[in-house]
Amino acid sequence: MDHSLSLRQRHSTKSFSQSGKRRVNPPLSDQTLKRVNEVIRLFQDIEAGHQPDGDNWIEYPFDPEDYEELERVLDRNEELSAYVHERIRYDYDPLSHRLAVQMPKRIHDRMIALVEERIARKIASIRKGSDTAAKFARNLQSGLSEDFFLPSPNDPTAKSKHEPDATFWYGEDSFPGVILEVSYSNKKNLRRLAKKYILRSEGNVRAVIGLDIAYRMDSLEAKLTVWRADRQPTGEQGLHKLYVTADVTGQDEVLRDAFGNPTKHSGLKLRLTDFAHPDLTGDITEEQDREITISATTLITWLRRYDDQPRGGGTNPVIRRLPEGTVLETESEESTEELEPEDEERFARQEEMDEERAERRDRDFFGA
Repeated sequence: MDHSLSLRQRHSTKSFSQSGKRRVNPPLSDQTLKRVNEVIRLFQDIEAGHQPDGDNWIEYPFDPEDYEELERVLDRNEELSAYVHERIRYDYDPLSHRLAVQMPKRIHDRMIALVEERIARKIASIRKGSDTAAKFARNLQSGLSEDFFLPSPNDPTAKSKHEPDATFWYGEDSFPGVILEVSYSNKKNLRRLAKKYILRSEGNVRAVIGLDIAYRMDSLEAKLTVWRADRQPTGEQGLHKLYVTADVTGQDEVLRDAFGNPTKHSGLKLRLTDFAHPDLTGDITEEQDREITISATTLITWLRRYDDQPRGGGTNPVIRRLPEGTVLETESEESTEELEPEDEERFARQEEMDEERAERRDRDFFGA
């Protein structure tokens, strides 16, 4: 597998020739300008506190040239870029030509933090020992929404960018061993993501934890599944096949029902050897392969903290006012995020062309 591309770098699409000189890109299409403009406006709205209501996972049709232009615009706008990489997660797959933007929501972000912190604490307790397992655990590190790149099937030069909710890495390995994904959306397909992570990494991603929190207003249902890499012989001499298997399926995935009642789910169960490729865990004996668990009771207790909040991820409606007689400092104009003039002009031209097309359609329709 080609790992020549740094899998943790933020930007990988700058356009340079092999000689090192910057390439002059062809003019962008109206469609590319329109798609990039839509995503940039979404990022700016979120930064300004005007996050759209509804689903926190939005997918856009996005061609590779669209993605290159999006990265270029972000590179030119440092303040917006810093906010996006700090607070907004987005994935891009050149194979499916889809850009997925995941916006911050309180219940989503806090459940990620709680699960990641508990797993990290369990690993920290294993590090205190002196056996092989402790030595292995001392090389594990966790990260919230660290991005990495996966090769696309049949085209290893086409890398898909992914920014999972949380990851656990062994040393400087190219891929995280364990990935956590929390879905608070009608569209974020955890099973599809798990298969993509495991299969495209050729089994270097060993386990994907999927916590699916009901997004509907009338449901408190939550599901928990762990998908794992499973290499099995095919029956033909010397041949094996890499599968993705789930620890539970169907109704057994349900952690609590639509009314918030606990089920018989046993909670999250990992083993230390889930956190890295077998080549790196081979010295850990069965006795040393510690369990890392979070009980169903604990997970449901965490979920219940947010049951009374608006399902759209709203905040406390109570506004605590400043004492009477307090005035506010005037906001600096520098705090207002703006596009570079070059980009603003291009997007403005695009919007004008869109308006002209719409007017022509209206005239044709009404016979003006």
